Amino acid sequence: MQFSLAARLVYVFSVVSIALSNPTGEHPSHLDTPKPPTLPLLDNVSIEDLHVLFDNGSLTSVNLVRAYMERIEEVNPTVRAVGELNPDALHIARALDVERSMGRVRG
Repeated sequence: MQFSLAARLVYVFSVVSIALSNPTGEHPSHLDTPKPPTLPLLDNVSIEDLHVLFDNGSLTSVNLVRAYMERIEEVNPTVRAVGELNPDALHIARALDVERSMGRVRG
């Protein structure tokens, strides 16, 4: 099943926003990661593809959020679909990565 870019963006930002109910409070600087790994084109990647990448450890929430932020920066001047990004998105993604590393997978 293919989802539109808008649907995937809603999903990604919903997932990272879940952590607002249980933030870690501290910035885990040891989780800073380099630029996102080579991913399938974001306009063609499925949720199932993302789950496989998460499950095999080749993708983190931080990397995925950064990839989508870069894509938004690239296309938003033309499509004007995103009015605002959550300034805590990377912090929330780090918290989710910590949870995943402890065996708690939300989706």
